[in-house]
Amino acid sequence: MPDDTQGAERGKARPAAPGTAEERAIAGDGASARPKDALGAQPSVSATDRGAAPPGPAIVVLSPAPEDATAVERAAALAARLGVPLASSIPDGGVALCIDSRRLELRTQEDRPGRGVRSDPGWVIESLRRGGNALRGDPLARALGRGPKRIVDATAGLGGDAFHLAALGHTVIAIERNPIVHALLEDGLAAVGREAHGAALGERIELRCGDASALLGELREPPQVVLIDPMFPSGRAARRGSALPPKSMQRLRLVVGDDDDAPALLLAARRAATERVVAKRGDALPPIRSAAGSGNSEGAGRTGDTGPAWSIAGTTVRYDVYRPEA
Repeated sequence: MPDDTQGAERGKARPAAPGTAEERAIAGDGASARPKDALGAQPSVSATDRGAAPPGPAIVVLSPAPEDATAVERAAALAARLGVPLASSIPDGGVALCIDSRRLELRTQEDRPGRGVRSDPGWVIESLRRGGNALRGDPLARALGRGPKRIVDATAGLGGDAFHLAALGHTVIAIERNPIVHALLEDGLAAVGREAHGAALGERIELRCGDASALLGELREPPQVVLIDPMFPSGRAARRGSALPPKSMQRLRLVVGDDDDAPALLLAARRAATERVVAKRGDALPPIRSAAGSGNSEGAGRTGDTGPAWSIAGTTVRYDVYRPEA
């Protein structure tokens, strides 16, 4: 799989797009839904906020060139909104949100300008230009079932799945709880609206910033389908001999860490969905099991655990389909 994927799934400067829809899928939305706070509210980043950047690497907004007044103003507003410093350089071992050519990207010191992590809907736009047949026949489309649906992408990440779902004709609420990742996703959605083939796509996606487990219970109209794609523990992948995550996933992991609350999210999703819950997993990972009171993110087979009703396998990812909780 290419190092640069289309936004943690698809989110880079002008990265080379992965060759298959499945490769694009594994490359990214695992950035997950990580809570934020109220609907659409933009909480400041703090180490104590669940869903905000975890303790570890410093996070800043990089100051643009002073002659670009628009970018300077945007960077200052973004830093104030997120509650992170505005800095002239990327800190050692840290990450920075950078405004480059009207786009927002996440960079480390190793990344050249324009080669950071972005929410990039370009691969979906290109597929639509070609008729969209590749999107309609892939495993995710089959896991969702027939007909347009109301879908919640509860772990939106950089939006790869949300863009994919909207391109299939579904109405999507995309929830991302990490404020840094949400800012990238917000920028990606704005970029969609500037594309000739993307305007209708953007109209089908509504962004929300908050904890999906809580927000699922507050929706005015229940979704027919909930999609979840938690970021799996890095140690688990290493023990199973999996390849290191692509660059986008490595950068996102610095910001969001692992999703240790996957069982709770699955339980909330199964209580909210009217038709099914679809969980995207790496092909070597075990299914998530929803069990009240169980904090084991991979499921331990405890009494009361309920696994998927069926699965649709691809070459690199698997879609586990769960029935709603009665």
